[in-house]
Amino acid sequence: MTSQFGATGQMPVAQGKPTNLMLDTVVDLDKTTQVTKQLPFTIECVDMQQKLIKKDGSLSAMNTIDWMTKFTITDETGTTDAFVQMNRPYDYRGYRFFQASFIPVGRARNITVDAVPAGGGEAQQVTIPRDGSATLPDGTKIGFKEFRGNFRIGPEDPNEDTSEYPNPGAVLQVTQPDTLPQTAYAFGPKMASMPVAGKPVAGYTYKLVDFEKVADQHILSVQRDPGANVVYVGFILLFLTLVAVFFFSHQRVWAAIDNAPGDTRNIVFGGNTNRSVNAFDDKFKRFIGELAIRQQQ
Repeated sequence: MTSQFGATGQMPVAQGKPTNLMLDTVVDLDKTTQVTKQLPFTIECVDMQQKLIKKDGSLSAMNTIDWMTKFTITDETGTTDAFVQMNRPYDYRGYRFFQASFIPVGRARNITVDAVPAGGGEAQQVTIPRDGSATLPDGTKIGFKEFRGNFRIGPEDPNEDTSEYPNPGAVLQVTQPDTLPQTAYAFGPKMASMPVAGKPVAGYTYKLVDFEKVADQHILSVQRDPGANVVYVGFILLFLTLVAVFFFSHQRVWAAIDNAPGDTRNIVFGGNTNRSVNAFDDKFKRFIGELAIRQQQ
């Protein structure tokens, strides 16, 4: 049943990007191909988190305590909240989701930014979640648009391993009341001297104070095993059979009745058991004793 109707694969999930496809590797003699399989429901990641041993370290597995992924499952019955972490899979409609791996592209789950008034004044610190926003007291809205672990002007290389965060930077979208959104940048101390970092946007300059590290994508392992229930039923039946065999003995008693001279009869009793012979011997003697008492009465 598993080989005919089962399914396994890997599903990369990124926050805010729904998908219902998983990838499976098929080996046919000397040829290896990757097959795309469609699930009967849609997965959408809503939050990813990675607990690190050392906050200033990389996203490597050696520096990670746990990976956690929150997502929703949508099908014809509605939307279901799901959560997967290490050693804690999630089951839905016969499918099981495990944490398998991650894409080593450095992102931020949230950022802490100092908004410094361009005309002078005290900096205002805000913490913004991924794809979220925060509003300053004067109504200025700061949106978390993008984060790069190795920021540089120009397009990002999607194949670059930035899990070490050599040059972190955030792209912000700043909106004042009754104005169009403007793009601003927030960098750490390494790039604070760049002209683009000191350029006021919407009356503020922005500094990246802190951020929570997280990978760009988590990879979930998806497994469907319809034969598992049959195996579990077999285990239960095997257990019950072993209990019957080893905890219950088969006991038999015979009585042979022979005619004797006169109006009497000779009765010979015999017994047999497949285990617990001593216990059966005591039980057999009590049985014969009870019969003798009844005969005398």
